Amino acid sequence: MTTNNLLPRVKALKLHGLLAHWEEVQQQPWINNLIDWEEAERSQRGLERRLSNAHIGRFKQLTDFDWNWPTVCDRAAIEELMQLEFIKDAEPQLIGEHIKQMFHQLEQTIEKYEQPR
Repeated sequence: MTTNNLLPRVKALKLHGLLAHWEEVQQQPWINNLIDWEEAERSQRGLERRLSNAHIGRFKQLTDFDWNWPTVCDRAAIEELMQLEFIKDAEPQLIGEHIKQMFHQLEQTIEKYEQPR
């Protein structure tokens, strides 16, 4: 990658120390890797920050779910829901709202029975 392409990336990352010494480092063989690493790390940290701020919490995979408890949990209905077959027949504009409603109902069911045994 040419240094002309790197400079805007360094500016976007606000690497002011690197910018101050750009003439000295722009031809160094490691500069491209350094910028790639910084962009990747910031992207990963940004994703982690957004997930944390969303307060979504952790989810248990269905394969790890204890189907023996609660006994009133409709396993067939939940497994059917997770297949997402309803999307094939749904109107595109309604899919989002339908999914939100279904997952809200699923959350309520899980919360209701997610009490210590």
